[in-house]
Amino acid sequence: MEIEEECHVFVEGLLNNTEDVAVPITDWKTARACAQEYNNQRKHYLSKANEAFRKGMPAVASYYAQQALYHGDASKDYNEVAMELLSENSKKEDSSSYTVDLHFLHVAEALKVLDGHLKRVLERGDERAKGGFLHVITGRGLKSINGISRIKPAVEAYLKQKKIRFEEANPGMLKVRLQ
Repeated sequence: MEIEEECHVFVEGLLNNTEDVAVPITDWKTARACAQEYNNQRKHYLSKANEAFRKGMPAVASYYAQQALYHGDASKDYNEVAMELLSENSKKEDSSSYTVDLHFLHVAEALKVLDGHLKRVLERGDERAKGGFLHVITGRGLKSINGISRIKPAVEAYLKQKKIRFEEANPGMLKVRLQ
């Protein structure tokens, strides 16, 4: 099955809440590819809506705008699937849960995963957590636009806002003090 067809069947199932129709996507890269495909379609329909509006065809513009909204929602759904798959992979790779890998996530997703991970570790009351560290892998940003990390500065700002102490373990990882 082609990625586009796989994406379409899966998203249709998600949007219609018919899980038996949805093709399960088990690979985060496929989910990201689907999100990108739907986002490209969203941009295409927005362009068509703008063109129709400029030509004085409001009904056509409205149709294309609705298509853009649909494709934007599908893109968000796929990014959510990718985030969940990446988060699950991170949990499997480090069962100790004192390391969380945020790279390959978008900034908002990374902050959501970090927040949940911090809450789980701190709520556990584990003796190892007291005075210990959580290693947060942010990546260096080498695959980001212009090679500049977006996740690391966002994580640092988040931790500062929450008044959580941390230090840089290396350019792609932070050590967060658990208290």
